[in-house]
Order: sequence, then structure tokens, then C-alpha cells
Amino acid sequence: MDQGLGRGRGVSASKAADFAITGIGMRTSLGHDSVQSCASIRAGITRFQEWAAFGGSGDDVLAIVGSAVSPDLGDRDWVEKFEELTAEPLQEAIFMARLHTLLDADSRRRWGVYLAAPSLERPGVDEENAESFREDLRDNALFPMEPSEIRLLSTGHAGFLTALRQAMRDLAGGPLDVCVVGGVDSLLQTTYLDWLNQERKLKVADSPSGLIPGEGAAFVVLETLDKARARGAEVLALVTPIAAAVEKESPDGKTSSPGRATAAVLRETVAATPCDPLRIHRVINDLNGERWRFLQWAMACSPALSRLAPAWRLWHPADCFGDVGSATGAMHACIAVRALWKSYAVGDAVLICNASDSGERAAASVYSEHRAQSR
Repeated sequence: MDQGLGRGRGVSASKAADFAITGIGMRTSLGHDSVQSCASIRAGITRFQEWAAFGGSGDDVLAIVGSAVSPDLGDRDWVEKFEELTAEPLQEAIFMARLHTLLDADSRRRWGVYLAAPSLERPGVDEENAESFREDLRDNALFPMEPSEIRLLSTGHAGFLTALRQAMRDLAGGPLDVCVVGGVDSLLQTTYLDWLNQERKLKVADSPSGLIPGEGAAFVVLETLDKARARGAEVLALVTPIAAAVEKESPDGKTSSPGRATAAVLRETVAATPCDPLRIHRVINDLNGERWRFLQWAMACSPALSRLAPAWRLWHPADCFGDVGSATGAMHACIAVRALWKSYAVGDAVLICNASDSGERAAASVYSEHRAQSR
């Protein structure tokens, strides 16, 4: 990120504007679309099961509990699983927003894809797969419908909100008419799991504090509210500008004052949400079993969210589908949008906050166009 507390420049926010979400799509271990996935999460359903054994033989075998999509895509890196993970949610989001009709009717419309994804240099990524992916990216051949622009961002859990911020800037600046913003990841690959285990990030028998690996993809269709209304699109929800900062402390929490950047983006997001803070009853974050995330969240949330409703509720969907890496923020956005759209979220807005291992922190509020009231 280009601005942040870690660089002594404060919190950065996207240009203020009205941005609408007109389509969502998900593929998770809980379902092939947003309806199945969100209903399962709302019901507290999980799909954790032993996924693979590695790290030795006999008594040394390490059992890994994971949350794989169905059918299981096997022991392959995220690049090799890319098309299978993204095809359904991308199509769902595009069709829900009636974007295919818009593009078929007017070929001059410019649209972009902004995708949060892991680094191609991540442990376990096959070199040939990585090079093939780079070629497809250069040739604009990653998706069946060729967008005007594709941007790939690799910043972990906060990657989706970072991508959303860039999409907002480009929509406000005029070169694009609509953006599809999403995230994709799979932590279920033996070499990468071995690396996570060596870093003591996995939840296993001898390390109860850690993540459960998952996989999936999710997308939202983003456009300015004026353009969405002009083409008669259904506005599912609106989204505030993205508050972003960088935590200069190390993720292990051993240095002083952890959570300052998280607190800063939370405060800015509450201030930017166009409804009374007492009408924000839901917060979604990326707690996943790692101790440092809990410690930083505990330090940040009490002072930063003191203006919210006294009984506000925290959702951490990793409890249901595991840690989905770069797909985390996109999953959270889809969950928030559907909860507001279908009116099972109490209040007028859902706040989302994500934290990356590398220090990036980002937050935004998804809010209802019709239910939110000016302060």
C-alpha cells in the first residue's frame, strides 16, 4: 500500500464517492454459489475434515484438517486450480449484475477485473504453472470474457479491499464503466502446507493456535451508483471508501502498541459510514485461530468501536470455511452484501476489517441504500 501508519503518513482512504455493488458470486467449501455459502455460514455449518497426511511416515505422519471445495480439487497449487475455483463465482456475479447483457449490447463499455491472489513465488507453486499464468495475464486470457483491464494484487487477507480501493479510483477517474473485484486462493497444497507448518501457522496436534487451511473464490461487481441507476441495475448494497494503513509492528505482537493501524482504519470506517454508529450491529473480520490476530484485534476493537451498538456482533467466517487467504476479503464482502440485501443482518451496515501478515490493514462498511439514514 502506498500510505500507512507504518510509514508515518497516517490512514489513507479512497476518493469519496457513491459506489454500488450490483452482483456477488462465491465458491466455498460450503457451496457452489453465494446462496448456498451464505446460508451455510449463517447456520454455522462447517466442512472441516482430514485432508492429507504429510511430514513423515508411521508415527510421524501429521494429520491436517482442511476445508476443501467439493469435488476436492486435489493436491495442486492455486494457479492450477484457478479456473475451477473462479469460473462459477465470476459467472454468478456477472449474471446477477446483468453485466453480460450490458457488454453484449454495447461493446464500447470498458470493464476491468481487479483480483486479489497469492504471489506466484509462494512455496508450492510450480514454475511452469506460474509462467503459463503470467502469459495468460499478459495476453488477457485469464477469463472467457475479455476485460479491458486486469490487475493482480498479492497482499494477503487485505488484498481484496486493496483491489477494491484501486477499482474505486479508476471508476471515479473515468477510464472504466464497471469493475469486477474478487479474490482467489487455495492453501491446500502439500508443499505450502509444509511451509505453513514449519512456520507454526497451522492448527495441528502440537500447535493448537493456528489456522485451518481452506480454498475458494469470490467476486463482486462494482460501479458508481449513478451508472448503476442509469442502466437500471439492482443495487444490492453500497460501500464506503476503503480505509487503509500499515502496521509497523511485527505480526507476532512482541513489539509495543500492536493494533494501532487496525484501530485507525476501524475508526475511519465508522466515521465514513452514512448511518448512526448505533445502527452498525455487525462486524466481520479475519480471526482464523492465529494468536497474533486475536491479540491485535483485542487491542484495537474496544477503543475503535466504542460508538457501535452495545450488543454488536462479531462474525469470523473462517470458523466455517477455514482460512481462504487472498479470497478472505471478497468472501466477507459477499457475506455482508447478502446479509443486508436479504435483511437478516440487524442494523443498516456491516463493517469489514482485514489484516495481512505483511502489515497491511484495511476496512470498509457495506451499507443498505434504503435503510441507512444520515446522521
